[in-house]
Amino acid sequence: MGDYDRHSDVDWIMVIEEELSEVQVQALQSMHGRIFDLDCAWAQHLEGSYFPRDVLRRPPVPGERLWYLDNGSRVLIQSEHCNTLVVRWQLQEHGVILAGPPPATLFDPIPEQALRREIYAVIHDWGEEILADPSITTTAFTRGSSC
Repeated sequence: MGDYDRHSDVDWIMVIEEELSEVQVQALQSMHGRIFDLDCAWAQHLEGSYFPRDVLRRPPVPGERLWYLDNGSRVLIQSEHCNTLVVRWQLQEHGVILAGPPPATLFDPIPEQALRREIYAVIHDWGEEILADPSITTTAFTRGSSC
């Protein structure tokens, strides 16, 4: 969105035709390890997910996980992190296409009310977590690192 700074990461989404096979995941694990080892600060600050096209086309399903690379990690894990309406909205509104079709052709516009409901739920859940354990507010995330 143009508000990056020295604490930012590089967020990405890779739209793939179908779910990754075990062989493909292993090849990507190796590739991400090699990228992480590059002599480039941004190589250690990549964050994104591999989205099968049919998963991206429909609203997120709670519990549905994607292959995800976290900022500062060299290993893909299964995570719900990017499988949200907020990520889809961000992609449609501010995505920079490196290759492939425009995001508007990959999924329908995100209804404003659905986006508001998701954001409210996330804020509510975070508030409950913080009230239950205020020490979590001293994590790297709250000290200015990008998530």
